[in-house]
Amino acid sequence: MAIRILFSFIAREEPALLLQCQKIRTIPLKRTEHKMVEYLEEKEMQALLDTVNINSRTGVRDKALLLLLYNTGARVSEIVELKTDNMRLLGTAQVTLMGKGKKHRTCLLWPETAQALQTYLKLRVSKDPGWVFRSNLDTDSDANWTPVPFQTGQSFRRKLSTDSDGKLST
Repeated sequence: MAIRILFSFIAREEPALLLQCQKIRTIPLKRTEHKMVEYLEEKEMQALLDTVNINSRTGVRDKALLLLLYNTGARVSEIVELKTDNMRLLGTAQVTLMGKGKKHRTCLLWPETAQALQTYLKLRVSKDPGWVFRSNLDTDSDANWTPVPFQTGQSFRRKLSTDSDGKLST
């Protein structure tokens, strides 16, 4: 569509190119199929949170991680790079995330998310306490998280963007 508009402009500005511009504008547009956006429904999200065993250290971590993803709509890469200095969990709880293009954004946290993060940070044993989610294993992987069954981290972001009130009951 932008090409058609460009060549309409060129035809108006440069009448000598009118014939070529008309030929270019007659090229049919390529039709693309629009995919339906997939996201987790609130019941599905609640079911996912209910599967987490909060009686284990990894369960506490997983619950905090899932709530943080859901609450902020963050990309997995933003969560992996999250440092404890970029979180405020008392008072008006919030996190500052660094997204694409090194752009920072601040997200307010639901009380449930802040509480889950506080619990996780108290229980965790970390070789590098500056990072929120770091592995203590001697591996190449920096992220210490369990893969989410269902879809992708994108599903959390889409769910957040489609939620009407942005609230979650846990």
